[in-house]
Amino acid sequence: ALQRLEVEGLVIRNSNGTFSVSPISVKEVKELFIMRSKLEGILVKDAIDNLTDEHIEYLTYLTNMLRMTYKLENYSDTEDFGSKFHTAIYSISDNTTVTNTIIQLNDRITRYRHLSHKYLIDVKNSFDEHEIILNYMIQKDEKYPVIESEIGTKFYTKDILNGIKYINRLKKSNIKYIILDDNLIDENIFKEIAEIYEETVKKDFTDKQLLEKENKIKKLLSNTN
Repeated sequence: ALQRLEVEGLVIRNSNGTFSVSPISVKEVKELFIMRSKLEGILVKDAIDNLTDEHIEYLTYLTNMLRMTYKLENYSDTEDFGSKFHTAIYSISDNTTVTNTIIQLNDRITRYRHLSHKYLIDVKNSFDEHEIILNYMIQKDEKYPVIESEIGTKFYTKDILNGIKYINRLKKSNIKYIILDDNLIDENIFKEIAEIYEETVKKDFTDKQLLEKENKIKKLLSNTN
């Protein structure tokens, strides 16, 4: 058992042959949750296509229990209902490959999740996020969910948003930078899109020129469908 934990990086072997629990890594926390966020985005999209009234009723029950257990300070139960919520979405999505990949991350993610509940970090944000995801699935993309993560606020939709035409407005609002999300976009296509955005941020373009770039990005994105 200790050898398995050592391979998984959860414990380290000391020079005298004893074992110690691996130190907490902020870098690993970010990597794990960013990876899970991307994979779960795929599963939520797939689950929407399979969603039934029975599914909605069960997911609603879980989100209600998340809120209630948090208010009662039963944080272990909050964690349990949160886990059941995600597991239900995995099942509804019927995407075995992505689900199996996420399951492989669970041991490490659980380690940090326990820590967050122990110190009451982002527990409220957690059940708020579950409600947002559920509403998004019920609305079938009529509203965009807003998710807070380590890298900032993210808006998710079934379709890929192309907002380059708003670059001039962002510049006038004194926006210093923007973050592009490569979720579900081919790596090479994303690089081309990023170069277009970088150019528009560094140089000034007319609205007509931005419209031309918007159409170019649309053409690139059409290759991802």
